[in-house]
Amino acid sequence: MLGKLLKNEFKTTYKTMLVIYIVTIVTTLGCCFFGIRQFYSYSWISENETLRRIQGVLGVTFTIAYVIIVIALVLLTYVLMCERFYKSMYSEQGYLTHTLPVSPLSNLNARLITSLVWLFVSGIILLISILLIAISLDPQAFWEDLRSFSYSVFDTSCLLSTGYSFPVFMLIILLLILAACANALLLVFAALSLGQLANLHKRRAAVGFGVAFVFLEQFAATMVMVHIVDKIANMLRGYDTTRSMIEHAGYLTRVSFQTTIWSMICIFTVFAAIYYVICAVIVKKHVNLE
Repeated sequence: MLGKLLKNEFKTTYKTMLVIYIVTIVTTLGCCFFGIRQFYSYSWISENETLRRIQGVLGVTFTIAYVIIVIALVLLTYVLMCERFYKSMYSEQGYLTHTLPVSPLSNLNARLITSLVWLFVSGIILLISILLIAISLDPQAFWEDLRSFSYSVFDTSCLLSTGYSFPVFMLIILLLILAACANALLLVFAALSLGQLANLHKRRAAVGFGVAFVFLEQFAATMVMVHIVDKIANMLRGYDTTRSMIEHAGYLTRVSFQTTIWSMICIFTVFAAIYYVICAVIVKKHVNLE
């Protein structure tokens, strides 16, 4: 049944997301074309004042549009997914959602999985877009750097600076991104779930719960960072001289990186689990539809 719910969720949301992605792609290509430096060297452009002005106007237009799109892509996806969750679970549409012959947790899981997938796809499109812009700024330098690229050297550098080989490092980063996205979505889902329990001013109550959750997360993160700084300070006290500190700088960097990134993953995961439990309890027993 979860598969059918996922199919329905993607069917409901894909048109809006497709429009957003098409606008992003078109804007990126336009910005790449009018931002390529070699474009100015074309004789038919440089010798024609009107064409130069048109190119300049289009270049500025696409650049401004691209900046707006880059900022809005992931943010808009996030907002749309949260809005979809609220409307389909706790507004008038919720009456239909909760009468379906499926478990409440299936409804919650379907919306969470769909939102995570769209956020992930948006992130990939954003990275591809930025890469295309970077290539268009100086294509020759990019291809020269690519030809001179050595994976073994890069992997060794990654190992020395982080303590992880490049594939492991990328897996950890993906885990961090997944935990952060799940945390961000479930924070709003939990705030909306608690807010709908109020008889009046449901959305204001949801905002209040959301602010409280953010404050708690920031407090926990601050405590963890204080612990990390204290741990590093204790390690530094263990070295007798400045020369000894310099010799162990690489080790300290690796320890600091590993401690920080795993602490972040733990914080995101723990709070995401708490938010999920809140949502699960409410959708199973305490739905208060408008």
